[in-house]
Amino acid sequence: MMKEPTRQLVAFLCLASASVIGSLTYRTEFLWFFSKDLNYLPDLVSGIVALGLVRPILAADLQHNHSANLATWINFALLFYVTAVFANIGLGGNTALLKTPSSILVMVVVGMANLNARRYGEIVVPILILFGAFNVTSASAAMGLSGFALITLSAVGAAFLIDMGRVKEAMLSKPAA
Repeated sequence: MMKEPTRQLVAFLCLASASVIGSLTYRTEFLWFFSKDLNYLPDLVSGIVALGLVRPILAADLQHNHSANLATWINFALLFYVTAVFANIGLGGNTALLKTPSSILVMVVVGMANLNARRYGEIVVPILILFGAFNVTSASAAMGLSGFALITLSAVGAAFLIDMGRVKEAMLSKPAA
């Protein structure tokens, strides 16, 4: 087992790197003549979705640990930012006028996480990554290898931040009647 400070450092490095990649502006070309700048910086909608996704994770973590140090709060802030980037990718980024149907799927996941934070709170980020992968095909043309690095670093950072032993325990436990 990895010690807690080492886990937090690895989570910080991965999530900080993913935040930098998610903050970049990418240029895509259309018909070899037209180019467009794309960015996936969080906006109000993706921030609300990210807040709805990270809040149950934080609540579940505080229920298990009963305290959080400064490194934990910094990592949760980075997780919030990366989650908002993924929410923006999943919702269509700055290219979509109406961010549906992905927004409906994301809202279902947010609702599940907020109804039972102890049981579903720590599995919503991997689900959001899957929703982000749904629209990453449009983003991958612009992001290239950076998109793969964003997904990988975010998944590794979230896995090191979240205690996967607790996730397994929560998934196998029976719900209270």
